[in-house]
Amino acid sequence: MTYFDIKVQEHINKLENEKLKEILFNIISNYCNPSFSSITKKEFDIIIFNGLIELGFLEKDLYIYDIIKKLRVTSQKARNLIYEYNLRKFDKEEKLDELLLKNLKTPSFYREVENIYLELENPLLIDRLKYIIKINGGSATDASFSNTLVKLKEDAFAAVVEHYSKRNGIDIRKELVKAGVLDSDLKKFSGFITKLIDSINDMSLNEIFENIINMTDFIKDKIKEIR
Repeated sequence: MTYFDIKVQEHINKLENEKLKEILFNIISNYCNPSFSSITKKEFDIIIFNGLIELGFLEKDLYIYDIIKKLRVTSQKARNLIYEYNLRKFDKEEKLDELLLKNLKTPSFYREVENIYLELENPLLIDRLKYIIKINGGSATDASFSNTLVKLKEDAFAAVVEHYSKRNGIDIRKELVKAGVLDSDLKKFSGFITKLIDSINDMSLNEIFENIINMTDFIKDKIKEIR
């Protein structure tokens, strides 16, 4: 038996019979719909990929290196599998936004001069992030040396802040006015958000982001200090 066979067998042995039956049923059912062997190879790959996740052989968080190591595929193949799997799993934008927010709340940000960099392993989340930034008037680019890094300029980070504030039922621009920010400053909204970030020295970027989109008392006090 190969290393792959041994590890898969180990995970099979750990599961209850009912769970194994469920996984097997899903594989057969998906393969036979709409008719036997009518699906493409790509679709079949995703069915098996999903089965390996349900089996516990692959991490549910889907780390690219974990997939490369365990399935012995290229980095691009691993990214494609993650993309196609998530495209089917997250059929509603709300669910995708929740997953993106979960990532944004982790220490995945870092700053370099005027740019903020965000590391995301999930390629579908990167596309979703870029769309959110675009519809909110910002711009984002991939970091040239990495497929998992997104470079956020000042307006891009502000766009993400505004999007997730709205999801929390907060009109951040109105809240800034209530806190005493002048209309003239709001015309440079992204600049003000950057100024706000610069005024906070004892928090990580992801913590600052979470505080801003929830408009906490801490942020309101900071706004009053710098307005």
